[in-house]
Amino acid sequence: MTSTTLDAQDPGTTSWEQRIELEVGLTHRWDVAYYQIFSQPAGGDFHYDAFQIRSRIRFGQAGRWPVDPLIYLEYRRSSRFTEPHEFEAKLVLERGFKRVNAALNLTEEVAIAPGVEFETAYSAGVSVQLHPIISLAAEAFGDLAGDDAKAHYLGPTVSISMDRWFFDVGAGMGLNKASADVKARAMVGIEF
Repeated sequence: MTSTTLDAQDPGTTSWEQRIELEVGLTHRWDVAYYQIFSQPAGGDFHYDAFQIRSRIRFGQAGRWPVDPLIYLEYRRSSRFTEPHEFEAKLVLERGFKRVNAALNLTEEVAIAPGVEFETAYSAGVSVQLHPIISLAAEAFGDLAGDDAKAHYLGPTVSISMDRWFFDVGAGMGLNKASADVKARAMVGIEF
């Protein structure tokens, strides 16, 4: 679930997005996922918004190279068929050092029909494992190129992982006028 608040002084500017995901590991380095996406715009009604298909492929064993590369490919289709088809490709570079992990994600999004639009984004973070089940991270994310103004965010994330369950919660504070005041995210999952 993601919450975006454009103006922290006005709760009426908060929108929500909720995702239900089914992820299947095809091998120990390749997985695919299917999402059902629901949203509620600020002042609007909760509704079905889109479906999404995603695949991730990790190259090599962790720690084999200076960084561990992963390719992420995604297709998203809005329930409003007049909206464009959306494709996303992401290069993830990650490196773990005992209890510390650093990651950089570089993303290119393409929206097709009507017309073609490109958007380039990034996210970067460093996490520290405080306890075998708890990690704390600092993350930065935002836009590098596209038609809209460039928004940038910075904030913390806490991750808890127990047995087959995991829980992540984080918030990004807007760093410039193009940013919403706050983007918050919470995720709960169970591995089968």
